Amino acid sequence: MPARPAQARVEIAKYLDGKGLLRGHADNPMRLGLCSRSKDVIEPVLKPQWVSVAHLVCKVWDVWEVWLFEPLQGRDRA
Repeated sequence: MPARPAQARVEIAKYLDGKGLLRGHADNPMRLGLCSRSKDVIEPVLKPQWVSVAHLVCKVWDVWEVWLFEPLQGRDRA
């Protein structure tokens, strides 16, 4: 049976500490948003992150780089 995330986190911390790679840990205080009228918990909505499309930006830059700089490679700089 696979380890639960909390158990896995403890095991990873022990492993990193044993290798001397753990610099420390700190609690991450979390705050739940509450509706002022109904006092219901407001769940966060996950939004797409720019990092998830960074590989597409890199591919586009590769195409632009070839298109922009390839014609200049044969020229002498004055």
